[in-house]
Amino acid sequence: MSGLEIFEDLPDVDVIIAPAGGGSCASGNSIVANHLNPDLVVIAVQSSTSEILWKLPADFVLVTDEEINDAIRLLASQARLVAEGAGAASLAAAIKLRDQLSGKKVVGIVTGGNIPAERFGSVLVR
Repeated sequence: MSGLEIFEDLPDVDVIIAPAGGGSCASGNSIVANHLNPDLVVIAVQSSTSEILWKLPADFVLVTDEEINDAIRLLASQARLVAEGAGAASLAAAIKLRDQLSGKKVVGIVTGGNIPAERFGSVLVR
């Protein structure tokens, strides 16, 4: 359910609890809530097993949507692979870190081909 649908059904809502996951649900609801009712509290929830991600990885790399789109395009044109945004994020990070990674054996995990055809098409034609 989107933030707009929540406000349509329950305009006097005080708190929205949204799954964090990849961030789109919690982010989208936060944007809508902040715009329509800045007093509303949005709480993002994540599985406690995510604590591993705070302790074990050496680093987190943030990539932009455009960098992800570039990675989707590169995978499609050079490797003939269809990847969704999250699936292409590893390649986007590798490209961003290419100077640091130079000369090293690197494995980038590419997952998920669940990208809507319209989005895939628009990324390819850019």
